[in-house]
Amino acid sequence: MPQAVTKEQYLSVTQLNTMLRDALEEQFPRLAFEGEVSGLSKPKSGHIYFNLKDEHSQVACVIWRGVASKLDFKLEDGMFVYAFGNPTLYPVSGRFQIIVKKILPAGEGLLQQKYLELQKKLQAEGLFDQERKRELPFLPKAVGVVTSGSGAVIKDIMVKIKERMPSMPVYLVPVKVQGKGAAEEIAHGIKLLNRSQLVDVIIIGRGGGSLEDLWAFNEELLVRAVFASKIPIVSGVGHEVDVALTDYAADKRAPTPTAAAEMVVPKRAELVKRVDELFARISIFDRWLTPLWQLVDEKQSLLERVFKSSLEKRVLILRALASRVKGLRPENVLGAAESRVHLLIERFVSAAKYKSQKAEHLILSKQKEMLYLFQRDLQTKQSKLENLAARLESVNPKSVMKRGFSIVQSGGEIVSNADQVSAGDTLDIKLYNGELSTKVLEKRSS
Repeated sequence: MPQAVTKEQYLSVTQLNTMLRDALEEQFPRLAFEGEVSGLSKPKSGHIYFNLKDEHSQVACVIWRGVASKLDFKLEDGMFVYAFGNPTLYPVSGRFQIIVKKILPAGEGLLQQKYLELQKKLQAEGLFDQERKRELPFLPKAVGVVTSGSGAVIKDIMVKIKERMPSMPVYLVPVKVQGKGAAEEIAHGIKLLNRSQLVDVIIIGRGGGSLEDLWAFNEELLVRAVFASKIPIVSGVGHEVDVALTDYAADKRAPTPTAAAEMVVPKRAELVKRVDELFARISIFDRWLTPLWQLVDEKQSLLERVFKSSLEKRVLILRALASRVKGLRPENVLGAAESRVHLLIERFVSAAKYKSQKAEHLILSKQKEMLYLFQRDLQTKQSKLENLAARLESVNPKSVMKRGFSIVQSGGEIVSNADQVSAGDTLDIKLYNGELSTKVLEKRSS
C-alpha cells in the first residue's frame, strides 16, 4: 500500500520551474559556446530568437532588445558565431534557453581564443584577484583620464564630472584607443599620471565596438600596466556587454565611460546636503553634551569638598591622639605617684607623735604594713603603667618612623595612593630623623 503523503510535500509546476531556473542561473552565471544560427526570428519587440546548432544538438537562444540594438553586424541563418551568455529556464513553458549577452561572427574567433588564453594566464598569476583591488577615494583631489582626445568619450566624461562636481580638476592624457600602438600609448599614459602625482584616481576607456576595435584593452602590455599602477584605476570600455581584460585588472569596472565618471566623482549637491546634516547633528549633540559637562564639574567639585573635609577631620583626630600620648608619658605618672606616697608618709609620722609609746609601736607596725601593701600596690600599678606606656609608645608616630617608615607629602598633602602623583612630581619625605625631597621617576601599579 503506497505511503500517504501530505500536500505540503508537493511542488507546483511554477515552483518547480522557478527552483530549477534559479539553480541553473546560480550554477552557470556565464558560458561561452559556438554554433550555427538557425530558426532566426526578429519580432517587432526588438528581441531576437534563434537556435544555435552543431551536427548533433541544438539549443534555444534569445537576445534581448537592449543587446540586439548594439550589434554591429547582421545576424542571419546559417552564420557561424561565438556566443556568451547565461542559461535559464522560462518558467511559463518550462523551456530551456540561453540569454545571449554578446555574440561575435566566426571571423573574430581567433581573437576570442587569444582573449580566453590570456585571461587564463593572467588570472593564474593573480592579476585579477579581488583581494588586491583598492577602494576609490571618496573625494579625489583630481581625476586623470587616458582616452582619445577627440572622441565622444572624453566629452561625455567631462560633462558628467562637471555636472557632479564643477570644481573638480581633470587631467587628460590623449592617446590612441584603437589600432597598432594603442595599447602602448595607453600604458604610457598610466605611467605618466603615476609619475606626475597630480591625480589620485585614473579613468581609462573608449566607446563601443567589435572585439577587434576593443583589442587594445586586451593586450597583455596594457593589462600589466593597469595592475602595476599605484593609483586606483577605473576601466570603462565599450558598452555594458563588452568585458575587456583591463576590466578584470582594474580596481573598479564601469559598464561605460560615463558610468566611470559617476563612480569617481560624488555629486557636489549631495555632499553639501550631507555636510549640512552633519553640522545640524553636531549642534544637537553639543546642546545635549553641555549639561552633562556641567554635571561632571558639579560632581567633581562635590567630591573635592568631601575629600578635603574628610582629610581635615582625620588630621584633627591624629593631633588629638598625639596630644593624649604626649600627656601619658611614664615619668609624669610615676612622679605624681611618688609625691602622693611621700605625702602619706608625712601624715603618718605626724600622727604618731601624739600617740603613746605602745600606740607608737602599733602605729609603726601598721604603718610598715600599710607601707608594704602600698608599695606592692604601687609596684603593680607601676608595672601596668609601664605596659601602657609601651603600648602607647608602639603607636607613637616617631616610634613607627624609627622602624623605617616615613610620611610622604606632595604639595602639603599626605600621599597614600600612587594615583595622587604623576611622573616628575616633587615629594617631601619625613623620616625619624630629618627630611628628604625627591622626584617621581616612574609609577608602578601594585
